[in-house]
Amino acid sequence: MTDGNATLRIISGVDGKSPACFLVEAEGRRIMLDLGYGPPVGMYPDVDDVGKVDALIIGHSHKDHAGSLHLREKIGNPPIYAGAIVAGRIDTGETINILPLKGVGEVLGIAIETGRTGHAPGGLWLNLKVGKGLLYMSDHTVDSIVYDWDQATPAHTVLLDGSYGDSDEPMADQQRDILAIAKRGGLLLPVPADGRGPEIALYLMREGVTNLRMDAPMRASVKRLIEIDSDTLRPGVREELQELEKLALPVDDDPTAVTVACPAAAGSGETARLAALWEKETMPAIVFNGFVPENTTADRLVKAGRAVYRCWNVHPRLSENAELVRVTGAKVVVPCFGETAPYMEAFRKAFAPAEVTIDRVLTL
Repeated sequence: MTDGNATLRIISGVDGKSPACFLVEAEGRRIMLDLGYGPPVGMYPDVDDVGKVDALIIGHSHKDHAGSLHLREKIGNPPIYAGAIVAGRIDTGETINILPLKGVGEVLGIAIETGRTGHAPGGLWLNLKVGKGLLYMSDHTVDSIVYDWDQATPAHTVLLDGSYGDSDEPMADQQRDILAIAKRGGLLLPVPADGRGPEIALYLMREGVTNLRMDAPMRASVKRLIEIDSDTLRPGVREELQELEKLALPVDDDPTAVTVACPAAAGSGETARLAALWEKETMPAIVFNGFVPENTTADRLVKAGRAVYRCWNVHPRLSENAELVRVTGAKVVVPCFGETAPYMEAFRKAFAPAEVTIDRVLTL
């Protein structure tokens, strides 16, 4: 660990759905962890008073973690650090400093241990060797059948993914429900291509669903996982994705098919087109399976009863977070990326004897 005090400033990402953005100050360095946008429409982190930042680390490429890179001008245009797979998905037009997918890297002289999160292609948790130790889990899950994960290492303070609050619903229950709808015939599943999209499609293929369709972004994502980013995959999955690539046909507007398409909230792209095409019809069923922001097409269709919501876990359940706290030996836990107040008692019980806090400034 580094000598002297280090501090963590939470700019955004706690006590509600808000973009990921955290600032670490140690050894005269100012390092920002993520610079996201949303997921609520129009929500950006407030960096107006942050001042000059020396480095920006991006944990993964989803918009709520990397969607506000244009705000770097306000913080002095710091150099970007990310894993190679994530760097390949961030279009900045400049060189990105590469952190290992699993191992120990360095940012401005500060050692950072990394590992895969299981949430998205190349997503990393970051264990910064500052103060008594800070572990930033970013978004993570141990449930993915596509993306592999690495056990996080010990740290005094842990920023963990509390997106699901006190939920402990097993993934198997969610898979069973979505499969039952798919087997009835005719289903539209709006998804993010670089997240749960490939794993939902792969699961359905494994379970014998052959009438599969994937749109162009989904096909491109699967192809990239096979050809470029296979280091992010669980063992044996690359070969299965090759089978999926052959089995799933392009989208053809067939309401009796099982269509996996993008984006997740159906506000643009193929899912917006298909939702408009089928909104007044009885087929196919439409199942949204991730966070549904207010005032989106997804929100409107669910409230109108034309679509339903059924979660597909891409974040940890409460028991999995409790195991993370135990294994890392965390003394201080900050639940991120979801509502906190309704679950604080459950968090404190599950993570005891660690302290649970959402204080905006912490000494590390």
